[in-house]
Amino acid sequence: MKFTLPIAALHSNLGQKSTTCDISLNSNDEKQKFSEKVANLVQDEVFLSEFSDRIGEPLEHESEDEFVKRGSETLRQMLYDKFGIKD
Repeated sequence: MKFTLPIAALHSNLGQKSTTCDISLNSNDEKQKFSEKVANLVQDEVFLSEFSDRIGEPLEHESEDEFVKRGSETLRQMLYDKFGIKD
């Protein structure tokens, strides 16, 4: 069984975990720039390829929800690593 990982599901799952961020975002302009960096990164072919390699295919007996959750956690960790965010 093959699943696609819906981006909307990733977005909703990414916000479910609290974090501590080393990046200080004081102004709306800084927040906008950071948001644009994240958006550009997750659309980058190299980043997407690495993400795809990390999550691979759904595991045997893994439900679609479990696959999406695993993908969300992987994406979150990749973004944390890239932007120096501590979990």
